[in-house]
Amino acid sequence: MSESEKPIFYIQEELLTLESAAELLKVSVNTVERELREGRLKGFKRLKKWYLFKSDVFAYVREGVSGKEKE
Repeated sequence: MSESEKPIFYIQEELLTLESAAELLKVSVNTVERELREGRLKGFKRLKKWYLFKSDVFAYVREGVSGKEKE
């Protein structure tokens, strides 16, 4: 592979769909979508579908527990 053919960066993290994130969190798809829209859970949309990095889902769980204690 020549220098010009090498990718700029590699993403070596698992990408989840809305459905797989809901399954991981054991909540409904609607709940995950609401958390994404309201900015409490990080994700992005591509071609009208939501995607989330698994590490962001784990961070949401960790921050959610500590975030409720602050309220």
